[in-house]
Amino acid sequence: MSEPLPALLTDPEPTHCAWREDADGNRDTDCGNCFVLTEGSPNEHDMRFCCFCGLKLAEQLYTPDLDDDEPRDDDDEDIAQHGRQQRQR
Repeated sequence: MSEPLPALLTDPEPTHCAWREDADGNRDTDCGNCFVLTEGSPNEHDMRFCCFCGLKLAEQLYTPDLDDDEPRDDDDEDIAQHGRQQRQR
């Protein structure tokens, strides 16, 4: 009976490094690092390769969870709008 090969031997080499943007605009990389841009995105700066591991860069933009308990920036405006509607009635 043969033993299964370890994943390291059966998984193909990665071809890209995903950079996932978080709510603060930081990018966590597949290779275990974090990258920060003060303006724009890696794509807007023509960044094509990860500066840490050298693999092709795959950018994943931040999309907030709709179920987040975190307050949204527009919550204050929603509350103010609701107050105006109540006063008009």
